[in-house]
Amino acid sequence: MTQAAPVPSRSHEIRAVLLFLFAVLSALALLTYSAADPSLNSASSRGGILNRIGVAGAFGADFFFQVLGGGAYLLPIAFLVAALRSLRPQADEHARRWPGILGVVLLFVSVSALSAHFYPDRFPLGEPIPPGGVVGTLSRGALVSLFSDVGTVVILFSFLLIALIVTTRFTLAGLLQITASSLRQTAAAVSGTVVLHRERALRRREAATHAAPETKPRIAGGRETAPGSDGADELEPPPGAAGAAKPKIRRPKTDAGTLELDLGPAGRRRPDSGGVYQLPPLSLLADPPPPLTGQTKEELFANASLLEAKLRDFAVEGRVTQVYPGPIVTMYEYEPAPGVKINRVVTLADDLALALKAPAVRVGGQIPGKAAIGIEVPNPGREPVHLKAILTSPAFREPASPLTIALGKDIFGTPVAADLARMPHLLVAGATGAGKSMGLNVMILSLLFNTHPRDVKFLLIDPKRLELSVYEDIPHLIEPVVTESKKAGEALGSLVAEMEHRYHLLAAAGARNIESYNAMIDGGQGDKNRGAKSGGDSPPAERIPYVVVVIDELADLMMVSARRVEESIARLAQMARAAGIHLILATQRPSVDVLTGVIKANFPARIAFQTASKIDSRTILDSMGAEQLLGKGDMLFMPPGTNRLQRIHGAFVTEAEIARVVEHTKAQAVPLYGTLERIMAARAEAEALAAQDAAAEERDDLYEQARAIVASSRNASITHLQRRMRVGYNRAARMIEDMERDGIVSAPRGPNRDRDVLVPPDER
Repeated sequence: MTQAAPVPSRSHEIRAVLLFLFAVLSALALLTYSAADPSLNSASSRGGILNRIGVAGAFGADFFFQVLGGGAYLLPIAFLVAALRSLRPQADEHARRWPGILGVVLLFVSVSALSAHFYPDRFPLGEPIPPGGVVGTLSRGALVSLFSDVGTVVILFSFLLIALIVTTRFTLAGLLQITASSLRQTAAAVSGTVVLHRERALRRREAATHAAPETKPRIAGGRETAPGSDGADELEPPPGAAGAAKPKIRRPKTDAGTLELDLGPAGRRRPDSGGVYQLPPLSLLADPPPPLTGQTKEELFANASLLEAKLRDFAVEGRVTQVYPGPIVTMYEYEPAPGVKINRVVTLADDLALALKAPAVRVGGQIPGKAAIGIEVPNPGREPVHLKAILTSPAFREPASPLTIALGKDIFGTPVAADLARMPHLLVAGATGAGKSMGLNVMILSLLFNTHPRDVKFLLIDPKRLELSVYEDIPHLIEPVVTESKKAGEALGSLVAEMEHRYHLLAAAGARNIESYNAMIDGGQGDKNRGAKSGGDSPPAERIPYVVVVIDELADLMMVSARRVEESIARLAQMARAAGIHLILATQRPSVDVLTGVIKANFPARIAFQTASKIDSRTILDSMGAEQLLGKGDMLFMPPGTNRLQRIHGAFVTEAEIARVVEHTKAQAVPLYGTLERIMAARAEAEALAAQDAAAEERDDLYEQARAIVASSRNASITHLQRRMRVGYNRAARMIEDMERDGIVSAPRGPNRDRDVLVPPDER
């Protein structure tokens, strides 16, 4: 049976409190000591005392410094240790024995003597105090006269060790063990570093020795690498790894031709539309730095083995067959054993991240064409993806569409670009700070580098007034940057009217979409078709530009005018593709009240940056995975027509680069605003005329007779007209309202709501 620890008595507790008080007072007195304060040996003419404990502190500190010198600083520590031991009766009983008391005395004497020996002139503090005091000076002098300086130091340090052994739990054996352990760890670290350098030097020599063509690793054609392709170097396991099947490491080959030294425009999709406008040169963007070295083969093989072992701990059998190092993540191609479900591996993502000491591990789906899945592990160092590297790549330059936008690089380091015209609309969502606004800037700059203002127009809606306001007054804008949520609804409604107007133009020209319409205009066929259908002369047709609508924060618009915004977005998303109008919607709050079912149904192409939860990821992509992204541009891209997600590391562009491109475009041309206002005014006028025509067509057959009765009788009451013409009340009221609209009678006035007849009796 365990014996209970003894409880300190009241006297022990009182003594502990007093000792703690002495420790605090002595510490403050010694630390705030001033030689200018009055003491036993001096008087001060100043009015105030600098010592925090007052007169008692000044006299006490001076006394202890004169007696013990630097050893006086042990007094607060001694009082504190004594206070703690008073709360433990057994320890206090041991401390009050003669060996403990002698050990404390020896500790003070040795520290004071060492202070006097190493600082014979002045103690290294702000105030001039005697280094060793009376005790230290006398002890040191006696020892020096007998044993000289060296012997004195050895003896004093020996006394100090004896005092520590007697008064504390300090032991020489423990000190020797700690020293030996530290030496062993240092030697092991040095030895490991030397061995690592030797191995690397040996590998370099072996690589130089075996550089003959017949012994090279197999290098297949092509630059980019993807699962199932042969576009990379295959690095075999080291020679000592024979026996077990090791995965192949596929590294993308560095192609110097990818970053072309072309400082001109980023490749036009068609000849210039006229004018002197010059596309921005790529020299406005900073050159990307050289790629990072990346992980070594040994590190990649070690991670592959660790993945297999960790999955084996959870009864998941399989093996890593290939490794694909990328700029930000490395994908390990894992082939599960027969009978192992993929979901079992997916649920172990957090455990794999813990085993690999990674911030997050994402388990993708099946790799096309293989009986394997991809396990994506973040690299220790991230390689930034610069916009210039994407704009100079064939992925961006080769497509013929003017709406090609740069996205970034996939997990294999391959540049990725997409055609907004084929999407035809894009939904972007992600948590705050995940890279959503940077992605929008990259898309806009991609179009600025690629298109003439006559070919592509922007409608930028930025309720936050921060991200898109930098593009104010660029020549590509169809309207100034919209920053008010209420005006955003009006702008979207105007764009719906523009869409309907374009469809009238397409129908008149016999074109199915904007591409064929512009081709007919370039070939001179548009005017002929419109003239034939209209039956006469018509104004000359002009090319129709694409319109790209970018909304930076959809959630704010939905809060202000949800119904109007949702209706306009739904109509544009459903019908505007052929008219050349495309939407890019972004939000940082991917909830169901913002991304409604109507909006999601019309946006098959989606991008999800890092999200705060699995629910947000499912709201955007209809699947989980975005919550495991790394942030800072890491995204999942869902191309149109497929539910297979593609992981992309978004391109990066600085604010200075954005400013340079914007200034270049502003210097080339000025924006032409007012298009949407003119369309809305024309639409309102047409609606008013149509309403008048409809009202005229629906006018009552007895209207002329009723007007004659009112003019002759000078009575414009509804009941009078109802009685004279034997019609119902509603029919008589409609005829009176038509007369008011035609200016025959006045509006009702007074308490009886009488009307005046405004035409003479003979008016017909």
